[in-house]
Amino acid sequence: MFSLRLNNGQHRPFNLSNIASVLGVTEKLQSSHETLPEKFVGTMEMMEHRYGAKDFETSKDTSLLPPGTFYLTQVDSMYWRFYDQKPVEKTAGGKAKCCNGLQMATSGVP
Repeated sequence: MFSLRLNNGQHRPFNLSNIASVLGVTEKLQSSHETLPEKFVGTMEMMEHRYGAKDFETSKDTSLLPPGTFYLTQVDSMYWRFYDQKPVEKTAGGKAKCCNGLQMATSGVP
């Protein structure tokens, strides 16, 4: 037999508002970029064409990516995938800051 009691969760660490706050959902939604529908459709068609493909290089335009994001740069003839990382921002203390506002380990980070 089970008993279940529901609370509104205002003082719990895993309520929806705390999760949204920690993940920065509002800031991420506000930082989204608008694009023309034609450009969006073209991008989706290119992604469909490249799905499972080999021997191509991707666009190196990282202007819309948050700092610290890893992105695909190339798929070679053997289907090996190559990635790069957009440089991370440094905080006032000199530590690397990732795209979610989290501190990253600084070993190997330029």
